[in-house]
Amino acid sequence: MFPVGDLLMKEGSMAPAAVATARFLLASPILFAAGLARHGRRMVPRGARDWLALAALGLVGSAMMALLLFRAQELVPSVNASLMEAYVPMQVLLLAMLGGARTTWRHVAGIALGFAGCLLVLRALDGSGLRLAALSRGDLLAFLSSACWAVYTAWGRPLARRLGGLPFTAWTVLFGGLWLLAWQFAAEGGAAVPRTGLEWRCILFLAAFPTGVAFLGWNEAQKGVSLAHLSFLEYFPPLVAAIAGVLFFGEAITAWQWLGIAVVILSARLLPGPTAARPSADRAPPRVARGGALVRRALPAVVAAAALLAAAHAVQRAHQLRPRDIPVLMYHNVLGGGDGAELSHWQVSAEEFASQMDQLAAAGYETILPHDIARASRGWGWLPARPVLITFDDGYAGVKDFAEPILARHGFRAVCYAIVDLLGGEGADRTPFKSGPLLSTNEVVEMASRGTIVFGSHSLTHVPNPERLAQEIRRSRYRLRERTGVRTRDYCHPFGLHGYAAMDAALRESHYETAMVCEDRMFRYGTDTNLFAIPRLSVQGGRHDIAVSALDPASGAVSLSCVGTALPLRAVVRRESDGRAWRAEAPQRTGGGLRPVFRFPPEAFAEPFRVEAWDPAGLFRYPVRQLAAGAPAGTPAAAGESQ
Repeated sequence: MFPVGDLLMKEGSMAPAAVATARFLLASPILFAAGLARHGRRMVPRGARDWLALAALGLVGSAMMALLLFRAQELVPSVNASLMEAYVPMQVLLLAMLGGARTTWRHVAGIALGFAGCLLVLRALDGSGLRLAALSRGDLLAFLSSACWAVYTAWGRPLARRLGGLPFTAWTVLFGGLWLLAWQFAAEGGAAVPRTGLEWRCILFLAAFPTGVAFLGWNEAQKGVSLAHLSFLEYFPPLVAAIAGVLFFGEAITAWQWLGIAVVILSARLLPGPTAARPSADRAPPRVARGGALVRRALPAVVAAAALLAAAHAVQRAHQLRPRDIPVLMYHNVLGGGDGAELSHWQVSAEEFASQMDQLAAAGYETILPHDIARASRGWGWLPARPVLITFDDGYAGVKDFAEPILARHGFRAVCYAIVDLLGGEGADRTPFKSGPLLSTNEVVEMASRGTIVFGSHSLTHVPNPERLAQEIRRSRYRLRERTGVRTRDYCHPFGLHGYAAMDAALRESHYETAMVCEDRMFRYGTDTNLFAIPRLSVQGGRHDIAVSALDPASGAVSLSCVGTALPLRAVVRRESDGRAWRAEAPQRTGGGLRPVFRFPPEAFAEPFRVEAWDPAGLFRYPVRQLAAGAPAGTPAAAGESQ
């Protein structure tokens, strides 16, 4: 549940209350259909006290638990959110003791030891001591969510055993959905529904398994498993979440975590069959003793299966993390304007941008997003054979007006890093910035709903001050959500400023996944392990009138000139007959009076050829005016262009 909820909170547009409402209301018909087929009229409670209890437990154990949990997952990773499960056994034990259930020292020791093991597994406890003080607001919400589930488990147990697990589950899930639906109408003026395929898939999964199957299994287990054993089983979701972190997120298990797993397993042996001061409320049937033995016998099989999965995943991850270059392209603004004569270094014409996207598509590139890199780096998810990441800095209106339709035509996606507090009003009231007007908040909402462009944070005010940027890193992610409803875990460093301890700490504490810099080189996936400093290739804007200024086949020298915006180029000589190409060893900068000379072997000129100009990464080819056929070295280039 935790990875799916994490994905939905990050990628979807639905608020936590809407997610929980849809989850429960979709699960309710399934549960009632199964209940009516199995129990018939016994599905309907008879007493008013039962109705009130079911409504109250639906509010606490379904509505409040899910709402707090999904809100927590907006703020912390899924593994942190799973920490809520570690609190439940202690909370259930405390509630049981307050309710008069008799407990032995083995109950207390087993659950306390399991809690310590859980803290070790979740890295809240290690050789340096207890680190609960470092837990954030999201962790506090997860704790409150666990308290709701503990109340649901301890106080709902007698009713679940009397009514049956299926009726109890169906009614509490339905009441939970109705409470949340009422909350949405009261607080938000209406109910949201899933819109995208991703949202529907995630909601249906949450409705079928973590709600239908898990709730039902939990409440059915109350018939034959003691409260101590039942609450102890809550230690296994965090353990499984930690193992899933290895299998799907690429996290390494430390020695302290292995110790925690062993402690959780050993603590199971301390739990005896329970005794109760109030037999009517918590008397276990004779099979309770067998339930504890079954848990202990199943543990070696669970551990062995986890070890096999970990080994299989290690092979998969080794293949997935093989080093390779991924181009991460840095654009700023895209504008109309013909040949680009009036455009600056950071402004790419719409015609040139369309040509570049055509070339990427023809070369077989598939676009990815920053979170794809983060997930693949942790071993969860796959990257395409030829990935490319397209980014736009600052949040210019030209991204909506010109870039978005071009990207959509190819089925490409991109990320736009917005300066959150500079997002302005509509139309002519758009906030002016360095290379043009910025998007409005309404435009950001509109673009995010279409999905071609996703948004990240580019700070609040775009100032070249590391100390202030560290403060804005913490606030900008939440400020973006306040202004537009957009959730993100992706950041872009203004001016490429990075490597400062305060900024790195702010990124970690704010639970960002990635951050972009401006090092003008390929991102070496599998080698560049710092996802808070992903390098990008700057795509030069402006006007590019490139020509072969001189050519000497005898010496293999080719000189290129560029009128307009200076840019680095790599020259290529391509033979016309068979397409064989010779590439210059290194790119050189052209423009501003510079006419670099590229050297090639004489055989490159033995047959008819053409000279090409490419960007340093070899992604984009620029038009080049060739020398007239038979012209001597130094002859000006012809007026025509050659692609």
